[in-house]
Parts: sequence; structure tokens; C-alpha cells
Amino acid sequence: MTRWFTQRPVTARLFALTAAFLTIAALFHGRLLAVKRIPASAEDLLGLGSDLLMALGLAALLLALPRFRRTAGVVAAIGWSLACYANFEFARVLEGALVLKAGFLAYLLDPTFLFGSALNISEPILFVFGLLLTPLAAVWLLKAPVEGRGRLVLVAVLCAGIAIALARPTLDAADWRRSNFLALNVNRLFAPDTRPETALAPDEVKALSQLLKPDLSGQPRIELGRRGTNVLLIMAESISAAFLPSLAERHGIAYDPIRMQKTDAALKHALAYASIVNHQRETNRGEYTILCGDYPKLDERIAKMTDYTLDPSRDCLPRILKRAGYEAVYMQAAPLWFMHKDKFMPAAGFDRVLGEESFTDGYARNEWGVDDRAFFERADSLIDELQQQDKPWFLTLLSAGTHHPYILPPQAKASAADGDPSGESGDRERAFAYLDQALGDFFERLRAKGVFDDTLVVLTGDESVGMSFGYDNLTQTLSRNWGLVAAFVPNERPRVVTESFFLSDLALSLVDYLGLADRTPQVVGRSLFRTYPDAPRPAFFGSNYEKRSYLYDPSGALTVCDLDFSQCEGYRIEESLFAGKHEKTELDSRQVARMQAMRSLTGGGRASVGGRYQHETTLYPPQTLTVPDDDGIHKLLVSDGLEIPARSGLEVTLNLRLLGDGGRARLFFTILDGKRALLVLNGVDIASGQSERIGGVLMNSQEGLSGVKAFLGVQRVAGTGLRLQLERSRLRLTETDLPQQKKPQP
Repeated sequence: MTRWFTQRPVTARLFALTAAFLTIAALFHGRLLAVKRIPASAEDLLGLGSDLLMALGLAALLLALPRFRRTAGVVAAIGWSLACYANFEFARVLEGALVLKAGFLAYLLDPTFLFGSALNISEPILFVFGLLLTPLAAVWLLKAPVEGRGRLVLVAVLCAGIAIALARPTLDAADWRRSNFLALNVNRLFAPDTRPETALAPDEVKALSQLLKPDLSGQPRIELGRRGTNVLLIMAESISAAFLPSLAERHGIAYDPIRMQKTDAALKHALAYASIVNHQRETNRGEYTILCGDYPKLDERIAKMTDYTLDPSRDCLPRILKRAGYEAVYMQAAPLWFMHKDKFMPAAGFDRVLGEESFTDGYARNEWGVDDRAFFERADSLIDELQQQDKPWFLTLLSAGTHHPYILPPQAKASAADGDPSGESGDRERAFAYLDQALGDFFERLRAKGVFDDTLVVLTGDESVGMSFGYDNLTQTLSRNWGLVAAFVPNERPRVVTESFFLSDLALSLVDYLGLADRTPQVVGRSLFRTYPDAPRPAFFGSNYEKRSYLYDPSGALTVCDLDFSQCEGYRIEESLFAGKHEKTELDSRQVARMQAMRSLTGGGRASVGGRYQHETTLYPPQTLTVPDDDGIHKLLVSDGLEIPARSGLEVTLNLRLLGDGGRARLFFTILDGKRALLVLNGVDIASGQSERIGGVLMNSQEGLSGVKAFLGVQRVAGTGLRLQLERSRLRLTETDLPQQKKPQP
């Protein structure tokens, strides 16, 4: 071995340094397979091949440095080991490869996340080994200079390029198994800006927009209009219907590792819904959906809960009930400042907001809050207090014990759980067993005190952690959007409902039950307390952790895309979405276009930009419009109800393409405030096959404007049978530095 190193020092050092980097990646990959009880397969060989290419590229690049090789090598080696470990923890808990994006990385600045999860090292031996092996290898192998650096740079670029090019795993496989996570992130950074191959007609876009309106056309399944009934809304962290045997069996699922038997027994007294679709993962997206009766953003952009803290104009459930005379109280086990809940909850209408800071004791606690038993015991005393009041109350609870790294007292950690008693799976199973016991005891205490007699009690979850093993990857991935709703309705017959509903339906359902639906024009969806047997809806949902977007059509067609729509696949679902019976079919491009249109319809919101605000949304969804064959100017699209705050700038951009042979048309775009034109673009010519980008910037330094309208018009110049394809329309609202004009003093 020594002779081989002496005769070929550059090659030897290159291979040795590559081996050190690869060893760390391979050890964490293998440990992930063991923790998740997954047998190794060809997918993992592809992943290790991707790791090898990235390791070889990094090693070659370090050896090619003319100066500071050892310093750079040690820094790169520590960074590589830390990144491999971070990817291991991310995939272990959230099922996807590590996402290097601002939204997730910003969590590292929050002490709750940093000390509660990021610094919670589950594999200390592997962690320390990685931090020792790669830096020592770098110090030893990068000591002497290397000639022929140009070749090494070429090797580095070539290896990294191949790894990145191959980092597009098939959508029916976990991305962390098939590709190196660094290659995946670079690949996504430079992913093409994909546009729909098939544009939707205006009628199709209008049909999608109906999903974002309240629908109470169904027939009541229980007595409604019970004004003044108390409401207890319980959100159990990460719970899924897959964990409740009586609901899971309706889809032919038996997930043995987590079976919440006590909670399942309590459902014998409830209206339990077996087919709830959660639109997204992450607590802030799920809680916003529940409390505000709205779809979350179906991509990775800043959550609407954060947007709401800047613009709390939407009527959410607490505010609606508060206006109806309710006392609205929110309590969670975790600290309030994480995800801006200390700002969102009061803005949404809660009179009192309680977090981890209000708990003086508990059976266990960590940075994520107090354990579930202590939390629900505290909820008991809070309910007793509310019951003494002379007005109805609305109490919302969110537990935290089943959030990684799990909040368990020593005796619960030591107890045996079904399945693997060690590692992530065992910890998760014990956490849900502890939640099951705490919930079961809580329900028994509520029943003994008669709370169920005059209170609508609803059990749901902020998100679903789903199933981690035992089924194929697609079934497990879909289960992470399999939610839970169970309603304990006073004086109503309990039963299991298999009709499909969405988590966004819950707010409308509560106000429908209370007879307040006429006060909620902004709440979307359907009522779970009604039946809609002849009008199934398409389900749009996604997972930012696993970088997936989904559309499940009532016909049984499932379309799965990555978040940038550069890769999509089609499936035929048999029986039900969560039943685990599916086969791959030919992709329908129209379904992809519907997904992109729905993302546009649900994607509005504000994002923080350097301490200011920026509001970016879609003015019109992508669609194809018919150009009339006469010579008149025709108004094709109208968007009204726009608002422009004071001291803000409005930027509008439209990307258009004219379809048809040998034609020409003229475009017109106008923004009006009443009869006053704020922005006018007239006579922009466009030819067949040509793309045109039009728009402009409007500055408004006066008081805010409301009721602003935008019009897109077209006039045929030559040719017939022309169509205008709207590929994208963007409206961006940004705070300006213009001083606000003062009102004259009287």
C-alpha cells in the first residue's frame, strides 16, 4: 500500500480523500436504512454512486488548490460531515433529503428549533466519527502541493456535473435513497422554469376557483344551526387516521407500529372521518388552514400564517366566533414565538393566547414545550374556568409531545413499544403511545364532567407524519397527507364517514354547525356535517419536505409532480387514495396544467424582504384565450378588487404568446382606479409564435387605493382562428421609501 502511494501520490491521495468523504456519506445512508427498516436495493446503489461522484469532485477540487489546501480541506471536511449528518436527521424525521432553502435555514436562528431539534444528536458516535475522520484525512492528504492541477479541476467539475445531472430521482422513490442531497439542491436551484404544456380554458380556471368558495349545497347529516354551543378544538401534533385502526381499516390499511387504541375506542362516540386530505405539511400551514378555512400555499413560499401577521384582513374562525359572543382562547404546549404564533393568534381573533411559557410544571419538557399528559391536565382546569362564564367559549389546543425529538418522561421512554424499541421509529412509537394514553384519559375526564353534553369537541391534527415503513414508497408518501377529523357532537348518532373531505373544510363546518355560515364569506370548502354524494372534488395537496405536488381526481387519476413541475408521473388509483393500490399510467398534461393553475389561485401572500414587506401573487391563472375574428377591441380578462396600500409600489408583468398561423394581434392592458387610469399600455403588437412580456410599475405615495381593476384586451390585426396563451402573470406589491403625504390641517 505504501509503495502504491509513493509511485502514484496524486492518484493515491485523490482516492484516499474520496474514500474518507464517501465513508461518512455511506455510513449515514446505511444507518437511515436500518432505522427505517428498509432493505437495501438498486436505488441505494444509485444513491451511493451519486455520493461517490460528489466526494470525488470535492476531493479533486481541494487537491487542485494552489494555496491554503489544508485549511480549506479541514473546513470543507467539517462542512461535508455536518451536512451529511444534517441530511441524515432531516430524512430520518421528515422523510426527504435535506432542503437548503432560506425558509428552512432560517429556523436555525430560532432557539426553539436550534436547541429543540437541530442540536438534538440522535447518533453521537457516528457524528463524532464523521467530525474526526474527514478533517484528519484532509490534514494528512493535502499537505504536499500537487502538479497538474488543471486535470484535477476538470475531474472535479466533471464529477460534480454528472452527479447533479443524475440528481432527478423518480417520483415513486425517496429522493435521499437515489441521489446525493447536495447534488439534488444544486439541481433544483437551476431547474428549468417549467410552464404548462396544456393551457386551461377560462371555464376550467373558473371551475377550479369554485373550490375556493364556500359550498353549503349538501344535505345535512346532523341537526345544524346550534348557536351558542361551546367548541373545543383539539389539534394533536402529527396525528394521522392511519394510526386509528377503525379508520385505517376502511382503506385496507393496518399500520401495526402505531395503533392508538384508547383514542380509537373514544371514536365510537364520534362522527369519525376516514378520508381527510391535508393540503400540506408543517404546523404553521396546517394550523392556518384549520383556523382560517383557507388553502395553504401549495409550494415552498412563506406560509400564509406569516403573511397574516402583516395583513390580518381575512376573517378567521376565532374572530368570527368572537363577533358571535364567544370567548376565544388558544393554548399550545410549545413556545409561542416559533412560527410567529405570538403575533398570528391575537391577530386571528383569540382573546387569550397561552404557550409553553405559561406552564409552571410538567412530567417532562424540552425546548419544544411540555409533555402531553401535563398539557391535557392543564386543559382540564382551563375548561373548568371557561365553564364558569356566562357566555359560550371556543378553546383551541395544540399538543407538542409527538414533535421530534419527542417529549417523554423517563418511564415512558423506558416502556416497550410495538416494533423496534430503539432509534427514531421506537421514539416515535412511544411518543404516540404516550399521546394515546393522555388523550384517552382526557376524554374520560371530559365525559365524567359532562362536557360532551353541551360542547362540540373536535379532534384533528396540524399535519400528518404518516407511515414510515410496511408499504411501498408512494403509499407511505401519500399517508403523510392523510389527516384526521373526529367530531363528538352532542346528542348525535356516532358513525364513520368515508366520504372524502379536506382539512380546509373544518372552519366552514364549525360555523355551519353553529348557524353562523352567513357571516363567513371568506371561508372556503364544504361542511363535514353535510353530504355531497354526487359531487366529488379534486384534491390538491403537496409536501414541501418531500418536494412533491399532487392532484387526485375523482375519476381515480393521481398526478404526482416535483415542486418545479419539471418531472411528473401519472397513476391510476384503485379503491381509495390511501388504500395502497395503484399502477403507473400515461401522464395527462391537462392535469399538470390544473395543478399549476391551482397553485396560482392559492399562492398569494406577503413575504418579508429586508425588514419591509413584499406581496407577490398571480393576477390571472395560466390559460388560453380565443381572439375574436372581427376587428374590434375585446376585453378578455378582468381582475377587480385589487388593493394598493399607501407608500407602496405596484409592479405588474404578463407573459403572453400568440398561437395560430400567420396572424397578428394588438394587446391592451389597463389598470383603473374608478375611472382614473393608473397604468395604460396600448397597441403592443404580437405575431403568431411570438412571446411578448408586457407590464409596468405604478407608484402610489398617497393614501391607499381599493377597488382597483386590471383589464387585458386584444384586437385582431391579421389572420383568423388565433388564440392568446397567458403563460404567466405576476403582481408584486412592495413598500417604497416615498414619504406619505400628510393631510392638510383644518
